[in-house]
Amino acid sequence: MMNVVVVVASVGVAILAGAYIVWGSDQLFRRKARCPGLINLGNTCFLNAVLQALASLKAVKLWIFDSVDKYNGPMTKSLYQVLTVLCAADNTSSVYSPDNVLRALARHRWKLTFEQQDAHELYHVLLSTLEDEMAPNNSTLLNVKMLNNPSGGDVWTRTGRIHAPCKRSVGPLRGTIRGLLKCCVCKKNLPNRCEHFHSLSLTLPLNGKECSLDRCLQQFVQSELVDNVDCLSCSKIASTPVKRTFLKQLQFWAIPNCLCIHINRTVWQSADGLNKNTVHMSFPLKLDMGRYTGGHGGTRLYSLQSVIEHMGGPSSGHYTTYRKVLERTSQWVHLSDTAVYNVDVKEVLDATAYMLFYEKVVQN
Repeated sequence: MMNVVVVVASVGVAILAGAYIVWGSDQLFRRKARCPGLINLGNTCFLNAVLQALASLKAVKLWIFDSVDKYNGPMTKSLYQVLTVLCAADNTSSVYSPDNVLRALARHRWKLTFEQQDAHELYHVLLSTLEDEMAPNNSTLLNVKMLNNPSGGDVWTRTGRIHAPCKRSVGPLRGTIRGLLKCCVCKKNLPNRCEHFHSLSLTLPLNGKECSLDRCLQQFVQSELVDNVDCLSCSKIASTPVKRTFLKQLQFWAIPNCLCIHINRTVWQSADGLNKNTVHMSFPLKLDMGRYTGGHGGTRLYSLQSVIEHMGGPSSGHYTTYRKVLERTSQWVHLSDTAVYNVDVKEVLDATAYMLFYEKVVQN
C-alpha cells in the first residue's frame, strides 16, 4: 500500500513538473496573485468591482488615509479599512468581506437591494457620501459662488463679477468642466458655466464598428450648434428679446489627479427596447489628456490603473475588475469577487471596458 502511495505521489510530482515546463509558472500558479478577493454578499459584484478599482489609485488611498482621523465618518472609516487590506504590501489574506461599506451606506440612508445594481451609479454614491462627510459645517454665499470656479479668478453674481480666492476641489477624483456658449451673430459669450464631475460619460457609436477612447474624447469636446438661445447682447441692441444660434463647447477647466471614464453601453432601440452596446473600444496604457484641452497646458500624461468590465445584458450580469497591484506596478490581476488571477496586459487591453481609471503620472 505504501508503494502505491509513493508511486502515485511520484506521478503527481512528474505531472506538476511537466505542466510547469509546458505552461510556465505564471499560468500554473495564476491564483497566487498577492491581492485579496472580496466576498460577494448577495449580488454585490458591482460593489466589489468598484472597491478593487479604487484600490488601484495611489492618490485615492492617500486621500482616504489622510482623511480618516480628520472627519471620522462611517464611510471614510469603512473605505480606510477596505483599502488597508487591498493595498497592503505584505498581505496574506485571500478574501475580505466589504460588509462594513454596506453598513456605512445604510447609515447614510442608502439601502442596497439584493438585485443587480450599476457599478457606475454606486461609484458616484460612494464619492458623494465621502464628500458629504468631509464637507464643512457652514458655507457662505461666496463659497456657493466659488463652486462654479474652483480654480479661483472672476465669478459671476447677480450684481456683476467678484474675484474669488482659489478653492481646491475635494478629492483626487473630482474635476471641473467649463461650458462655453458664443453667439454666432454678435460673437459675444454667455457667462461661463462650470460644473464638477467625478467621471466622464462617453457615448459609443451605434454602427457596430470598433472605436477608440481617443475618438470618443475628441467627440466629447467637439463644438456643436445650439438653436433658440436667448442672446443678451443682441436683445440689448434690438431692444427686444432675441434668440440666436450659439456655438457650444466643453473645456476641461480642472482635470483631476485620478480620472474615471464611464463608457455608456446602454442604448434604447424602438424595435428591441433596452439593449447593450458591446462594441470594443480600444484604450491606451498611457493617456495624454493635454490633447483635449484646446492646446492649453501642454502634456498631461495619465497611466491606466484599473478597468471594470461588465458581462451580461443591460439589466443583469456580472462585474469584474482588472487592476494594477500598487506595490508592484507592472503586475496586473483580474478579480471576480474572491477569484484572483495574474494576467497579461494584453488581456486587460482586450477587455470590453465599462469603466476606466487613470492616474496622473508624476514627473520626476
